[in-house]
Amino acid sequence: MMTRLRLPALLLGLLALAGCAEMNFSLDGRPTPLACPVEDSPAARRLRLIATAQAEWQTFGGAVIDWSNGRKEILAEGIKETDDRVASDLRRYWRAVPTVFGENAAASDGKAAATDAPFSIAWSAAFISYLACAAGVPASDLPRAEAHFTYLDAALIGTPGFVAQPPEEDTPQPGDLICGDRSPPEKRLASLLDRRAEIGSPRPMHCDIVVDVRPRQLRAIGGNVNDTISLSLYPIDADGRLIRLTDPEALSWLAVLRSTYPAAPEMVSQK
Repeated sequence: MMTRLRLPALLLGLLALAGCAEMNFSLDGRPTPLACPVEDSPAARRLRLIATAQAEWQTFGGAVIDWSNGRKEILAEGIKETDDRVASDLRRYWRAVPTVFGENAAASDGKAAATDAPFSIAWSAAFISYLACAAGVPASDLPRAEAHFTYLDAALIGTPGFVAQPPEEDTPQPGDLICGDRSPPEKRLASLLDRRAEIGSPRPMHCDIVVDVRPRQLRAIGGNVNDTISLSLYPIDADGRLIRLTDPEALSWLAVLRSTYPAAPEMVSQK
């Protein structure tokens, strides 16, 4: 079953409720955490995750990367992380991470040192944290964190909103997350079972949110991909499962974080 998504235009206007304003500061000049009201409707959470990702992708210029032939092909460039036009957006993503690390990244424009380029600290997990915040996903379903392994491990242990599944056994759908190991090729995990054995240990990972599934192609949006927000086109098999890519630049698929939220009426299934 292939799934396409139609998003009502009205929903995009609702994204303003998710805290999309300019950066706010406390009296001591530190950035204030982003307010994350919980959306009562689980179906609306799934829809808002997708709509928010699409809106942020458009804000960053609509970069597209095609992996259909097993290698990275850039079809469209986006606005890079060092561009002043997106600085307030990147600060907002970090404000969705309720940790000292997230607060410091928001306050320092994502620099590990004063001489660094703006937002040189990897912000892809902060982007996912922002999507969850803006969509009204409870932190108990998807913890806000500066590292992807934190919420992947939470899904492995068990959360109400997402279940970690091996990519060779699951068919991702819009609203799910797809996660890969981005360690050096020789150090990558072979399976999700291997991650379970080291649960809690830091590991470089990356996750995208699935926004569309078509015959033989899955479309997913991720932050800090080619230094922007990118729509990646990934090959899938006839049953809808992710195909492992051998290119060293490609992610080594590790997990599908299957959303337990029901599909909204706007999600139209097609064979």
